[in-house]
Amino acid sequence: MEYVETNTTLYWLWLVFAFGPGNNRIWEVVSHFDNDPIATYEAISDGKSKYTTPAEAKIIEETFFEEMYDLMDYCNGMNYNVISIDDERYPQRLKEIFNPPAVLFCMGDPSFINNEVVLTVVGTRNPSKYSMKFSDRICEELVASGMVLASGFALGIDSSAHRAALKANARTVAVLGCGLDVDYPQGNHEFKKLIAVKGAVISEFIPGTRPLGKNFPQRNRILSGISLGTLVVEASQRSGALITAD
Repeated sequence: MEYVETNTTLYWLWLVFAFGPGNNRIWEVVSHFDNDPIATYEAISDGKSKYTTPAEAKIIEETFFEEMYDLMDYCNGMNYNVISIDDERYPQRLKEIFNPPAVLFCMGDPSFINNEVVLTVVGTRNPSKYSMKFSDRICEELVASGMVLASGFALGIDSSAHRAALKANARTVAVLGCGLDVDYPQGNHEFKKLIAVKGAVISEFIPGTRPLGKNFPQRNRILSGISLGTLVVEASQRSGALITAD
């Protein structure tokens, strides 16, 4: 497939490859070029810019623009939407956080988030029977009230939120800590497809990215960014759920 090279998505993708998903250095560098990804690419892609470190310059020199075409072809083949921060489908609230994702990979169209009351539901992967019963009930009531529930697609409390929405044939948003094409939690690929029919499955991680532990706190800022509040059902004191609430 051919792509118009003035499409800023390709350049934002290149920046994500060069600096890494969720790296605030993307924003520090593009700020020197009026937040224009094309101008930034043209200025730093030779690895000789004064705005990048020697370590960054080495990676930049090994990041080839042609790879972006291959990735776009792969995403099109998988029916993934690749949505840069310049795209009108990008969730508006997410633009307002510190260090917003430059690019989102999506199953489904997340633009509906802009017009909905979104509440993030988080909690432990190993809830007590009482917590699970409570979560199921309150999530069903929240969905019935018209709220869109967002969560992290983990086992336990997260899944309770997504199940409540699907049970009511309502929208829900799942934000992943891995690539869209990675089967995690294992055996839940069909669940992602069901969510994407009316809602959205979102990741800032390049397809193929494994669910590394460091990805999940990074993922949590997206959950908090797209929502108007956070419900914590059950969580330990050092949990990602409380990081999201913070």
